[in-house]
Amino acid sequence: TLLKPAYTRYDSIKIGNLKFENICSMVMDDSEHAMLFDYLDNGIIGATLLRSCIWQINFQDTTITATDGIASLGYIEGAIEVPFIPEGPQKSPIVEVVVDDADTMRLQFDTGNSSTYLACPLLKKDSSISRSELKVCYKTGGVSILKTDGMQTDTTYCAMAGAVKIGTRTFKDVPVDVVESEQGKSVGSMGIEFIRNFITTIDWPSNKIYLFPIRGRGIEHNRRVFGVKTGYVKGAVRVTAVYAGSEAEKRGIEIGDRILSINNNDVENLSADQARKFRLGALKYYDENDEYIRLELIVNGKREKVRLKSYNLF
Repeated sequence: TLLKPAYTRYDSIKIGNLKFENICSMVMDDSEHAMLFDYLDNGIIGATLLRSCIWQINFQDTTITATDGIASLGYIEGAIEVPFIPEGPQKSPIVEVVVDDADTMRLQFDTGNSSTYLACPLLKKDSSISRSELKVCYKTGGVSILKTDGMQTDTTYCAMAGAVKIGTRTFKDVPVDVVESEQGKSVGSMGIEFIRNFITTIDWPSNKIYLFPIRGRGIEHNRRVFGVKTGYVKGAVRVTAVYAGSEAEKRGIEIGDRILSINNNDVENLSADQARKFRLGALKYYDENDEYIRLELIVNGKREKVRLKSYNLF
């Protein structure tokens, strides 16, 4: 396979004060998969292990609790109850949501998806979440960080869904990443940008998820953007998204353009350690609350300097 994993079995694995015995683990050489391990850090606790317990992820006090009985947990009464279907070899939780009172979407409950609220497959043209019907804010694709030999690249459109029903609760004006996949994916994801607004309990024995809203948190409708996204792709800092109607789009900036400096900081010759930190967001040369970002980059084969003003996305 592409990742060439090996498998081993551990007598025990301890997480907090819990001890799991006779655990099968997939092992990969991080020297061969450096890009992947930049994002995974040391690895993943997957659904195969998770489904042996009831887990509560408290994004308010940053704790995780595992138990064999839901009665011992708080934040269940008053929570949004969402049934899920375990699918695939790992029995990953799949939930159904209804978009704009029309389209039922199947989403994987994905705490590892750090950059999105909801990611949905692009549906047929007469669907309410088709590209032609939604307010498209930006498009990504072509230089996906996961594009390597043997893997496909998805094209993503960021849009605003008027209403999304999850369980018995309807959320208004939700940013949705609409994924147009070369592989024809039928399952999207419910990402951490949405999940972190709740104290989340995953009851594997009952196939239910409980979402208890955290007071004072909510969907950020007015995210500030500069009209571009940046990332470390194919050995360089590049433009990874261009927002529709932005000054960047009008200046001819395109996905994949190489960035030489950000706010007068040289990013053309990052060390391996700096590149890793940049990918992880630990090394940043700008803040989303800044009024402007200054970029020097290669546009249509020429070096250009641009100053882009921030604005509200929605």
